[in-house]
Amino acid sequence: METDNIDDAVSSKFVPNRVVHLDLKGSPPKINYLLRMIPLFRQWGANGLLVEYEDMFPYRNDLSVCSKEIAYSSEDIRSIQDLAKAEGMKYIPLLQSFGHLEFILKKKQYAHLRESNMNPGSLCPTHKESLSLIEEIVDQFIEEHSDIEYLHIGGDEVFCIGMCKECLESNQLQKQLYLSHMMPLIKLIKSKHPSVELIIWDDMIREFSISELEQLTPVIPMVWSYVDDLYDQFPHGMWQSYSDVFDEIWIASSFKGSSGPICDIPPIQHHINNHLSWLYLLENLDKKIITKIRGISFTGWSRYDHFATLCELLPVAFPSLVLCLQVFKQKCFSKELHLDVSKQLGYENSIPLSNNIIYDFSCGNFPGSELIHYIVELEHAKRQLAIVEERIDGWVDMWHAESIKELNFGHLAYISNVLNQIVQTYNSIKSPLQECLSGIFYEDTVQEFVKVKVDAKLKKCINLISNVEDAKRICLFDNDITEGLDDS
Repeated sequence: METDNIDDAVSSKFVPNRVVHLDLKGSPPKINYLLRMIPLFRQWGANGLLVEYEDMFPYRNDLSVCSKEIAYSSEDIRSIQDLAKAEGMKYIPLLQSFGHLEFILKKKQYAHLRESNMNPGSLCPTHKESLSLIEEIVDQFIEEHSDIEYLHIGGDEVFCIGMCKECLESNQLQKQLYLSHMMPLIKLIKSKHPSVELIIWDDMIREFSISELEQLTPVIPMVWSYVDDLYDQFPHGMWQSYSDVFDEIWIASSFKGSSGPICDIPPIQHHINNHLSWLYLLENLDKKIITKIRGISFTGWSRYDHFATLCELLPVAFPSLVLCLQVFKQKCFSKELHLDVSKQLGYENSIPLSNNIIYDFSCGNFPGSELIHYIVELEHAKRQLAIVEERIDGWVDMWHAESIKELNFGHLAYISNVLNQIVQTYNSIKSPLQECLSGIFYEDTVQEFVKVKVDAKLKKCINLISNVEDAKRICLFDNDITEGLDDS
């Protein structure tokens, strides 16, 4: 897939800030590994980091219960910032202030601040303790990041709003409830830290009127979308409204973690398409609006929330990241760019872009590239298991296996053979996979990944083999079949 370069009229200062998003709420890399990667991020085309800590931040006092045992220390955070600064990269910490607060609200000490008792994701905007909680988080963040230019305060996907008794009795619309929490928070932060620019995700404010948006100034909206085609993704007039109200706008694309909660290998073509679509959208915006777009975050989600499983691991997504960085930087995608990036990462041939092809290639030259081999093996096994499960549903259903007891033993032999091959794959890969993961991630990530991606699948295979053998025995007994089975 090739495109022409976007018109140079966009200017040489086109979206000057290109920051890589690190989502630490799942599979956070060991600090030494992360420090090895930061210079490579710069080399690959990024000039900043957007670091979403959540439970990897070293909270103090009452909030300390929200930090994982393996949370980065203050010294770790300082070392990341110092290295980023040495590489000439902006460092933007990201905290949650409204939605996506389940890592805090799931704790019994803070459960009373939930908007919904059943869903600990959203903070109640009318509770008197809510603002003070976020104020304390902000204060601790600023203390650990004393010289930052930007602070991202989240504010996205407040799925539960206007649901609790207090909020319902306030007779406020959802927009009003959102503003009732975010406005005082923004004013409070700016009064304490006037030099820090505040960024928020924009999804909750896209339908706001000019007067409603003005109540949020002086924040910077970060407009995000991760789809292949951005046509009709945003409300009519949104960009003009943002430009009229805000002095600065950022956007956010995706290089991983937006293709389903159980995705293990990024569909690279999808992510490239997302960036090409962003480029096309920007090309067609008014030039006055484009000049206000000062940065893009290349987001890479590690899990959808704290109750979701892990999706693509960071090293597995580096080929996707580098291609996306270069596509956006060069404002095009071509065969030459594709091959150049592939060789830059140590591959002789072009990196496969489609996940419809189970690919494998020799290790690249970046730290953690050897992990891709194991993830590809797991992906192949996972797809084989899905095919077998479809075969079982088609030919070993309850009617044929239990009611009329008529089965094709050729199908059973094929199913058993494939399942045993899958079991062999999982058993052979488990130990080297654990060793590889342990060089990059902390032990809890290693244990979670292996339990979910290997042990659970292995258990399913063994159960299926047992079910197939049970079905075979029932049919043998009821139909008195004894001859020719060894040849089936």
